[in-house]
Amino acid sequence: MVDLFIDRVLLKNNKERDELDTEREIVMGLQNRILMLFFASAACDGCQQFALTLSDFFKRLTDEFYVDRSAQLVLLYISLDDSEEKQESFLKELPKKCLFLAYEDPYRRELEAMFNVEELPTVVVLRPDCSILAANAVEEILGLGLHCFRNWQEAAELIDRNFMMSEDFEGKSMRSLSDPLRRLKYKVEDEKKKKKKRKKRKKGRAQQRDSAGSTVREGAERRNAGDAVSEEEEEEVVVEEEEEEGNRRIDDPQGPPSCSCTLLLTGDKHSRQLTVYLLSDAAEARSAILQTKATGRTRHCSVSPRSVIVEEAG
Repeated sequence: MVDLFIDRVLLKNNKERDELDTEREIVMGLQNRILMLFFASAACDGCQQFALTLSDFFKRLTDEFYVDRSAQLVLLYISLDDSEEKQESFLKELPKKCLFLAYEDPYRRELEAMFNVEELPTVVVLRPDCSILAANAVEEILGLGLHCFRNWQEAAELIDRNFMMSEDFEGKSMRSLSDPLRRLKYKVEDEKKKKKKRKKRKKGRAQQRDSAGSTVREGAERRNAGDAVSEEEEEEVVVEEEEEEGNRRIDDPQGPPSCSCTLLLTGDKHSRQLTVYLLSDAAEARSAILQTKATGRTRHCSVSPRSVIVEEAG
């Protein structure tokens, strides 16, 4: 079938009148498809009536409004009109997916002679290998309707496509017109966007954990260093204070601890003097001991957590 139209120009029945003029476009448009050659004229009343039936037949097999996947079927109009204006008026009755030959193309008449067209309308049905399936399928289409295509498909041994080929997606919107509104209303996101957002969130969390960990480590290091410094400073201050206090009390033996009481004990042979110092801290205890020893008369010294008892010779 493709060989019939190589080096020819086929036109689409749309406003732009798109052309299939390269070998690749011809092959993509006709390969592995059943071809219907529709010979007709606008001056023929029977052609006008049959054009409506043929147009509905073709639409129900190829239009996405009726089917999920377009049938492997091509409609090519071969005009036998005597003017270009009549051809244009007849094309208005045919589907937009229909192909046709330009009025000035002499190949129209060659095809008429090639297939021995003697009456109008005539629909010649061809297999993909250009062999004839039906010399005139007008009555078959009128009688069987859509079922005749199934018969043609089986007889032509077409390779059934269970998927849509790349050319079926050309110029086609893959989403409905209301899809953007639906996505805004229900906040629908594509999987790619969801994955990107998930990756960003994971990355942000990891960075937060790293920054928090580093902050904790720095704070711990600062606290440890600060604690070590503060402990050393406190120990130095305490030692200095104790030394100053002890030195002060040694230098000043008359300065008693916070509270003291002296008892004089007399006996037959000699007397004893007990001095009890009530203390408030260890510094005073040390000061009291040093103070009593400094007199040189201490016989015995007893130390408790709260007091120091010093026994002196009489």
